[in-house]
Amino acid sequence: MPRRPRQTTSDDGWTNIPAKHRPPKTLPEHQKRASIAHALQHQDTSPLTPEQITSRLTPHTQTLLSSPLWTQIHNVLVPLARGLNRLVVFGLGSFSGHTASSTYYQFALVREMARLLGIGVEGVYFQDPAFTKSDRVFLEGVGSVVEVGRGEEVVREGTVVVAVHLEYEVLEGAVVGRPGVVVCNDLGHFLDMRIGGEVEWVKAFLEGVEGEVLKWDVGGGGAFNHSAVYWRKGKKAEDHGEKSEGDKVDVGNGVEGVVEKISAINI
Repeated sequence: MPRRPRQTTSDDGWTNIPAKHRPPKTLPEHQKRASIAHALQHQDTSPLTPEQITSRLTPHTQTLLSSPLWTQIHNVLVPLARGLNRLVVFGLGSFSGHTASSTYYQFALVREMARLLGIGVEGVYFQDPAFTKSDRVFLEGVGSVVEVGRGEEVVREGTVVVAVHLEYEVLEGAVVGRPGVVVCNDLGHFLDMRIGGEVEWVKAFLEGVEGEVLKWDVGGGGAFNHSAVYWRKGKKAEDHGEKSEGDKVDVGNGVEGVVEKISAINI
């Protein structure tokens, strides 16, 4: 009897591969109709101006900042902040098209992480062959758009890598430079699938990280389903000297105080 394909396609266009012995997750039809991604499938997907992209970011950013996802990432980044000075983004996607909602949420995350860490335009890099001309115009105003292969070259210690839904063979190259923090596919889920010999680099990567925080979907856009945050051992702020009392950040009060201090960052 032939095996049934275990791949399913979600309503926002991403391909889901369920773990071994687990049924694929599907959304009821009424949820699909109500999702942002479903709405995007029925609207004009022509290229957007930078001003249009900026205006559409506002609700996505508000949803992100009020989510448990941002609280978790904020709590991971604050103790590590002194050792992080570069942000490299792989597979962001296009701001136009059927997966645009995921792109907006991911970009909102990147922008807020850069603000939190005080990383300016010169330290932010984007790589994705899916970028349109209008995507590039917008992103070149907030960072550097690099050609395929160049993104892996700029990853080093002290880098935050954002690589949500990235193909595993590309993700392998993205973490070779030993970044300090990685937001990417849930690698434990990948190991659970046991796909061939590719698991060796995943095991090696996981041996070098201090911890992980799992996150799920934000706002119905499918942006962060099956994702996790990983941070590397020995890169916490206390390894770079104790903070004075005035330097401490009240994690429980969110990002407002940190963002005010770096309001000059225009990203």
